Amino acid sequence: QAFLQSRQYDEARIVFRQIARYGPPDITPSAEQQVILTYALQGRTSEADRLVEKYQKTFPDQKGVAALVDYLVGFAMLQNAQFSTAIQRLKSAQEKGVDPNYADEIPRYIATAYQKSGQGAEALKYYESFLADVKAGKRKISQESLEQTQLAYASALIGEKKITEGMAQLTQLTTATHSPAIQEDASLRLAYALRASKKLPEAAAAFATFASTYPKSANLGSALLARGDTLLEDKKSEEALAAWKATATQLSGSPAGLDAYERIWRTYAKEKKKDLMLANQEEQFRAYPKDPRNIAAYIARGTVFTEERDESQALQAYRRAFELFRELYPDPKASPPPIAISDLAYSALEKSADLELTTAKAIGNYASLPEDGKKRWKESIQRSIDFLRQSILGLSSSRVSPVLSKLVTLSLLRFQSGEAPVEDCLQPFRDLAGQASDQPALVAQILFAQASVPFEAGQTILALRLYEEAYKQSLENKVALDWRDLQRFANALLTAGKGEEARPVFERIRKEFPASGPKDPKQYAQASALFGLGQIDFQAGRKAESEKYFSELATKYPWSDKLQEANFLRAQALAETGKYDGTKSDPGAFDLWIGVIESGTASNEMKARSMLAFGQSLETVASKNISTRQLEQGVGKAKLDPLDLAVTYYQKIDLYYDSLPELSAQGLLRAAKIRRGQQKNDEARKIVTTLLSKYGNSSVGSEAAELLKSLPASSGTTPQ
Repeated sequence: QAFLQSRQYDEARIVFRQIARYGPPDITPSAEQQVILTYALQGRTSEADRLVEKYQKTFPDQKGVAALVDYLVGFAMLQNAQFSTAIQRLKSAQEKGVDPNYADEIPRYIATAYQKSGQGAEALKYYESFLADVKAGKRKISQESLEQTQLAYASALIGEKKITEGMAQLTQLTTATHSPAIQEDASLRLAYALRASKKLPEAAAAFATFASTYPKSANLGSALLARGDTLLEDKKSEEALAAWKATATQLSGSPAGLDAYERIWRTYAKEKKKDLMLANQEEQFRAYPKDPRNIAAYIARGTVFTEERDESQALQAYRRAFELFRELYPDPKASPPPIAISDLAYSALEKSADLELTTAKAIGNYASLPEDGKKRWKESIQRSIDFLRQSILGLSSSRVSPVLSKLVTLSLLRFQSGEAPVEDCLQPFRDLAGQASDQPALVAQILFAQASVPFEAGQTILALRLYEEAYKQSLENKVALDWRDLQRFANALLTAGKGEEARPVFERIRKEFPASGPKDPKQYAQASALFGLGQIDFQAGRKAESEKYFSELATKYPWSDKLQEANFLRAQALAETGKYDGTKSDPGAFDLWIGVIESGTASNEMKARSMLAFGQSLETVASKNISTRQLEQGVGKAKLDPLDLAVTYYQKIDLYYDSLPELSAQGLLRAAKIRRGQQKNDEARKIVTTLLSKYGNSSVGSEAAELLKSLPASSGTTPQ
């Protein structure tokens, strides 16, 4: 029986079998029944039914076991969401005549199964039929069970939006003809029903009446809190706050009192009343000094200070949140904290890291800072790294990937600012992996994120090697990975010509990051995956298949920068076929590139690439003497020279996007070559000189230097 009560059914079955085999004959039937019941309680219906049949043959004089098994199996099926089977077995138990101790519960279980299976109308019919049979004397149940069934029926009516009928039933159950327990329960449910029907003043009054009528009720706290919630819903903020303050005082030290404090300061926070929020938080800290929920209060405090750009106060609040966590759980290995509490505490460190990064960015661009500024910049970045590392080691597995993604972003900032080479930027990841050596799943997550640093730094061969090794480990350990890192991995595979290997990675993003609504950030993951799958087919020459993905991308995520990347690829394909001009419904290459350049969602890199491609196509137009409306200036005006227009686009890359040195350099080199071909050598010299001064270390730097040497002397130079 002890094993049964603790739900250790396998162990209980072993003991009962021993009793049935070796115990005295008079208790054998009872022991065999218990064996059957262990199967029934586990929902193992076939074993239970088989043993019932055997039991009835062995002990024909023993009655009731079949009905009891039906009841227990039905209940187990209800718990396991197998509603149709639950209804069938519970009705069978009812017809066979189960023990009176269980019979009264069956109607509620059957109706509940109907409701949970989406058959609310059937549930109501069942309640009504059952209650009619009781009233007619066809079924005999206790008065207590009758009232409980009537209460459940009233709740079912409200659940099926028949609120008026449900409230009428509840009102009837609050009268003195019913037991005190039913009156109390019905009174509270009636208040909630009034609130659900948006009769907010009446609901608030009903909650207040309940509290005064049943001051000793176990539901007193819920009623008092609900009264405040109802007043707030009725736009009576001051009355709601007063109600919660009274609750906090009346129920000080209880969970409901703490709930009241939280409602008070969260309301003040929402209303941007910082001082009142802080004051009420202090009251909460005094009344509940060692409650884990104070961690959330400190984090909320930090968020308010962050919004006000008071980084010092914000850091102090986040630090106090984590200190409290350490005080409450000094030895987490011996006494592990709840995961939700632990994740919340370590999120304070993550937020601290964000603040330190903000501080570093506010100091300025590292490369242009004086030595003292560089020192402060590096110190803030190092503190941010330390906070992120500590957070990653403490967070639960499902929360780690987004924080690792932040460490990737921070590492890339170090590299791109010139503060550290790629090798140094990888060191924090390697240190983390060493600290987590006893957690192979976490190590896999760390090493996979690490590979994103060389990938973004342009070292794709190194990145792909690191990705492939870490991805294998992540699959073995079944760990969650951030979609951004998965996207980079898939893109690295694409760059290496491994499109079909990239496909399952993009499909994994689609599967593991479903977007639940128009504001869900996972929409970005879905857009990325659709573009990636389309890109695979595009690169393989399967244009029709790629267009399906791109069309879905355009339909579902028209705001995505990935749509502009798709349009860039579409334009390239059209240019290859010579279709430069088109219509609004059937655009050509130039139309699509202009759309990308003028888009508010395209990245700067994609705009620069579109300008470069546009210029290259204009060079083709010039060489093949192709007509395009891009050269037209209006009636009576001469057409533009395609090469002059190409030079304009190339120079715009340098003008608008000089933060993209490689693309800017390529554009200027092509512009200089055009001017040399036009015998405009002075202009060519000026362009290439700009290239070498700004982008001398680019991949075209040496070619630009050779071009400069090949140009004739400036027309303004006097021969010696």
